[in-house]
Amino acid sequence: MRIFKTQMNNLKKDIIDDLNTYVDSRNDIINIVLITQEGKALYNNANLELKDDIQFEDYDWYQKAKQEEKFTVSNSHIQRLF
Repeated sequence: MRIFKTQMNNLKKDIIDDLNTYVDSRNDIINIVLITQEGKALYNNANLELKDDIQFEDYDWYQKAKQEEKFTVSNSHIQRLF
């Protein structure tokens, strides 16, 4: 179990590093948020915290992505998540 947790933490760090690389390469993107089917969020900026009242299930784009049951990328848009 401990090895699995370490591997998951390493994977999370790698994903965040990749998100930061992408954000750093673009001047028109501030944040990228990845959301699992369980509603857990992973985002590039560790200095930010999601608002407590965020319920991804309430958003049309999240519902649509869950219905497709595959990796989905939404169009860029302003979302007040932090």
